[in-house]
Amino acid sequence: MTSAEETLFPSLGPKRPLGGTILALALSSWACSQSKEISVNPWFQIRAKQPVVQGIVAFGPGPTQSYRVRSRWGWKEVAHGSHGCVMRLHRDAAVLFSPSPSDPLRILYEGEAESRLLPELLGCEGRLSVPSDGAFVDCDPCVSGKSAVSCAEMRFKRYDVAGRSVSAANLPETPPGTAYLPPGIFAYDAKDTPYFMSRAPVGELHGTACQLLALSPSGLRSWNAPPASKWGCPDAKAWSETTGQALREPKSFVGFFGTPPDVIPP
Repeated sequence: MTSAEETLFPSLGPKRPLGGTILALALSSWACSQSKEISVNPWFQIRAKQPVVQGIVAFGPGPTQSYRVRSRWGWKEVAHGSHGCVMRLHRDAAVLFSPSPSDPLRILYEGEAESRLLPELLGCEGRLSVPSDGAFVDCDPCVSGKSAVSCAEMRFKRYDVAGRSVSAANLPETPPGTAYLPPGIFAYDAKDTPYFMSRAPVGELHGTACQLLALSPSGLRSWNAPPASKWGCPDAKAWSETTGQALREPKSFVGFFGTPPDVIPP
């Protein structure tokens, strides 16, 4: 910069190399990220990177997660993404995870170095559910009357943790004006029996009975109950009183939105 330029633009100061500026920005970005290693089980972990938050301002790149499996040489990354989710299966024989909301579910078994796409392994493209003990993976492909939130006729397919078919059945078509909501398993009992609920669309119940179906080894059982309101049917706790069984919702994934969790429950 000439003396004339320094007189006109005194705040600019002397010129600095562009490379130094880029390096400074990179170091600043790195310094504004914090990492947290979350142990899923003895052989699988997730390294979550988060921007540093001061007040309401976040500094650094957006959150990312590295899914890693233990090997003889340390931890090896098997997937990388953002806003993913994870679930432990029975006795930690496997984990289900998705690196990001747009990715299909993957399954990784203990002792293996690579994950597999779950829909391809099972050969089923339906809605997936897992009972609370993680002993099975259930798939419910819609046969007819499919929409974004409901299905009029479904099939039920059950697989063990190894991906082997255990059982399959056809669910009856719902009465006219009703559908299975959600389009999959609504709840399980203590024996992992799946329960399905059919009802009219939200806001259109108008006294229409809500129906609960249990697909047990002894056959199909059903119960009717009035809607709790025009907006909804009884929840799992209320249906427990009707059926005499302690019903629980399907096992939930642990998602990485906001602050990373400290533990992943079994």
